[in-house]
Amino acid sequence: MSNQHHLNQTYFYQNPKTNQPSASALSAKQICRILNPASSSSSSTSSSILRPDTLIIEYNQVTNQYDTTKGWVPISSIPLFSYVTSTWYYSCQEDEKKKQNHDTRNSSSGHSNSVTSTVGTEKAGVMGPISCRELASLYYQDPSIISDILES
Repeated sequence: MSNQHHLNQTYFYQNPKTNQPSASALSAKQICRILNPASSSSSSTSSSILRPDTLIIEYNQVTNQYDTTKGWVPISSIPLFSYVTSTWYYSCQEDEKKKQNHDTRNSSSGHSNSVTSTVGTEKAGVMGPISCRELASLYYQDPSIISDILES
């Protein structure tokens, strides 16, 4: 299954206040943006209708069917959303060319990727915690890093 398919997959969520399903489906891309907003603050995250424990169900728009084999599951149980809601750390080691070796580690899953970039002049050592959006922003400063991570 392609990454694009994952981002276009749609879900209904259960409103935690009313316990009713959402009126319309959201794409995985929309859910990622809600879970990890551009301007995140503790108050916006805690008051968001979607949280890691919010129940969602996969919906196929082509067949107009719900995924009844999985049923309603917490958002955090889906790997894509688990990554989005995780706290991330990375390490930097400077050399004379000011290249840095970034070892990214997801604190909840333990997955890691090592990549080299020419990003900034951070001090050597473990950096973080940062959000998935902040990590992506760091990597987008050098697009070749993203392709290295996606290929691994």
